[in-house]
Amino acid sequence: MLKKEDFRTLSTSAQAALRKVALRAIDKGEKQLDVASLIGVTRQTINNWVSKRRRGDKYAVTGKSRGRKTGEKRIINEMLCKKIQDYINNSRPEDHNIKSALWSRKSINTLIKKYCGFFLPLSTIGEYLRRWGYTAQKPKKLAYEQQPKQVQVWLDEKYPAIVKQAQMEQAEIHWGDEVGIKSECQVLQSYSLKGKTPVVIHKSKRFTINMISTVTNNGKLRFMLYEDTLKTDIFIEFLRRLVKYAKRKIFLILDNLKVHHSKKVYNWTNKHKDKISLFFFASLYSTT
Repeated sequence: MLKKEDFRTLSTSAQAALRKVALRAIDKGEKQLDVASLIGVTRQTINNWVSKRRRGDKYAVTGKSRGRKTGEKRIINEMLCKKIQDYINNSRPEDHNIKSALWSRKSINTLIKKYCGFFLPLSTIGEYLRRWGYTAQKPKKLAYEQQPKQVQVWLDEKYPAIVKQAQMEQAEIHWGDEVGIKSECQVLQSYSLKGKTPVVIHKSKRFTINMISTVTNNGKLRFMLYEDTLKTDIFIEFLRRLVKYAKRKIFLILDNLKVHHSKKVYNWTNKHKDKISLFFFASLYSTT
């Protein structure tokens, strides 16, 4: 009998052969515990193999291939890093024949594929964005520190109503954010997510630019970069791009900047109320 730890050290083909033997024995009426003892694995492992085969899992016998996933541990060198950042700062996805109106992890990955020749895991794209300074947060985080009582009332009384309405209209909730970025290109050194941007140790040319973005409750980021201050036309352009390829209506929660309440913005959102509704964080009103 094989020791339990021995099975994990076997080649892929050897493991597949033992799975086949085990499943054949089960088909002949052998008990899972007896087969597990024979193969050198736990009864739960045998049960998992049987369950996977019952579900039609194509890896039930062969097992999943081992080794790195496609794109894992790949990095963008410094020159390409600067090039990708330049494209993000000064162009839109559509300028590169990418079917996306705003930059996101997915559209940036397509950009990297176009100019670097390979895709990266989306988690790695997220790490690059954090290191480059392209981060967004739900405005309630900062607001809660400033006005905790008012924010808590909003979260308890107003937000649940927004969630309920979003469910009724099958809409997706987005949180808006505007932030100024001071960033610099870095070669990615680590792929482990530590919850905060690592200390910058690579010297390179810095840039300052502004970012308007939305982030959903499950972390999906959409953003657009712009210079100077956020004006009405820029904000409307962002909204237009935000809804362009959206498959669901968007409920956008904003942080009450003056530009959000302009007449032009109201008229635009009212014209496109089938695609987007605006709500204002810790506010007593919304426009739909």
